[in-house]
Amino acid sequence: ICACTLDWEQRFRRMQNPSGEHIVSGLVHKKYGFSNIGFHMGHDAVTIDFDGELSREQLAEIEREANLAVAANYRIITAFPPEEELKNLEYRSKLELTENVRIVTIENVDVCACCAPHVSSTAEIGLIKILGVERRRRGGEGVRVTLLCGLDAYDDYAVKQDNAYAVSVMLSAKPNETAEAVRRVMAEQEKQKARIADLSRELAKFRADAIEETDGNVCIFDDVLDEPALREIVNEAVRKCGGIAAVFSGNDESGYRYIIGSRTIDLRAAAGEINKALNGRGGGKSEMIQGSCSLDRKSINAYIEKLYI
Repeated sequence: ICACTLDWEQRFRRMQNPSGEHIVSGLVHKKYGFSNIGFHMGHDAVTIDFDGELSREQLAEIEREANLAVAANYRIITAFPPEEELKNLEYRSKLELTENVRIVTIENVDVCACCAPHVSSTAEIGLIKILGVERRRRGGEGVRVTLLCGLDAYDDYAVKQDNAYAVSVMLSAKPNETAEAVRRVMAEQEKQKARIADLSRELAKFRADAIEETDGNVCIFDDVLDEPALREIVNEAVRKCGGIAAVFSGNDESGYRYIIGSRTIDLRAAAGEINKALNGRGGGKSEMIQGSCSLDRKSINAYIEKLYI
């Protein structure tokens, strides 16, 4: 004898989501004439594909009306109407159906053919929350709406609330004012980035002025300057050497980014040989190449010093 038990909470969640989806799809169909042409109930969210465009503002209104329908405690009725009644019944359906058609009716909201489990009234759904909307990537025009209903929506809200609180603490802002706080932080970061870029250029000029003229190659290591500043050093070093000027940024553990320039060597043609020797990859123009490599600093320096192409 095999004894089985029903996981009622899981079952109830799987009833709340289809019922909530019917409300949303029914309202969209009534208000905009768009059809639900695809539905997926996943572990983390429910998605509905509509065959028309819906803005976030339109969906916000649909969400409000859907939750008003939940609060109204409308009955949800499932039935198998006889054939004659079915012929005269207006209902939503993705397929042409002729017999054994199960109709789910949500009073004042929607009538749809469906075989999914449903709650008995809209109040049992509890909450309908639209999480997002995006253009459908396949199958023509339309949008894909992501939503959650009932206990799944509650769980999602709880996670978001915990995250909002944690962010508000880090930003020293009220939970409902974190967006403005983030904008202030990002604006300050942009100022800092601009200041860092200015300092990098100044330091690059100082380091470039210190490069001594040579008939050979120049190899410089740096783990402070940004890429534009490093490129300026290479440009200046190229004018002071007879071979190549190479700048490497990084360390032996994580590897190096390189910029190599020359007035006398076709670096694009030499890139393959250089990358092979440096355990690297990259390319560029005849006068300058860029890339990355995994060779250690001592070996890089030894190779660049003796490099003659």
